[in-house]
Amino acid sequence: MKILLRLFIAVLFFSFASLQAQDLNADYLYSKLEEGYPEEVAIMVDGLEKLKSTTLHTGLDSIKAFFGSTVQNNRAVYWASLYYNKRNTFSMFVFQNRDSLGLLSEDIEFNLDNSSLKVSAKFIFNPDTDELYYLWKDNNGLNRTAFVEKVTTQIQENRPMPDFTVEGLDGETKALEDYKGKYLVINWWSTTCKPCILEMPGLNELVQNHQERSDIEFLAIAWDDKEKLNRFLGSRPFDYFQTLSNPEVNSIFGNSFPKHIIVNPKGIVSFYLEGGNTDIHHLIEEAIQKEIQ
Repeated sequence: MKILLRLFIAVLFFSFASLQAQDLNADYLYSKLEEGYPEEVAIMVDGLEKLKSTTLHTGLDSIKAFFGSTVQNNRAVYWASLYYNKRNTFSMFVFQNRDSLGLLSEDIEFNLDNSSLKVSAKFIFNPDTDELYYLWKDNNGLNRTAFVEKVTTQIQENRPMPDFTVEGLDGETKALEDYKGKYLVINWWSTTCKPCILEMPGLNELVQNHQERSDIEFLAIAWDDKEKLNRFLGSRPFDYFQTLSNPEVNSIFGNSFPKHIIVNPKGIVSFYLEGGNTDIHHLIEEAIQKEIQ
């Protein structure tokens, strides 16, 4: 009798799970990871291992979207990228939630045009089969077409830079107020951000070019813990003054990397650019020269 009861419960559970899976297939867009990556993200994923990816349906000719996976320290890490207006937004993440079927689930935001626009999506992923179910978010809920939403960000050009305080690796505290009367060049980054790493040699050139000037300071804020950042910097030089993020700073800068800001001596944001590439230091240098002339 107990065996029959267990068999009945197992059949009932399997039937329920099958119905839920059918609902996913009916309600969500579907895609499956394959080995490789699209050329649009080549510079972002250079050096990453065991890459898989898929192209997502956005319903908009102006936007391309990609989802993929890689392996870091024997752990699966996922990435998502949006190609819009000839620029890429790229982020890496780990699924934090599971849905009723036990599949990985996460709400994803893509920030565009210096975070003045965003596109949001809901991802449900089966790591055993590399199958992705997804829908785009709009003001009314979930949709099969990507929706570009206007947003107001805390960091905006020609507006005061929000106050913040960070701690250096040596324990020294730095506040925005400490740089009053100087030009402050800020880099918001993470050790897991490939574009952040690729642009470092150019950013180091910036520091070297202005090391004789006492009115220009370079500050890097990393979304990492102290041990991880120290370990990273032990093998890769980064000449900005290195500090660690905190919840207050996270709320100001957001969860996409890298970001570059110049704050003028009056505390006003004179330059703001999201996204990284190997030539980014030239744009920052042009902005600095425009400021100091």
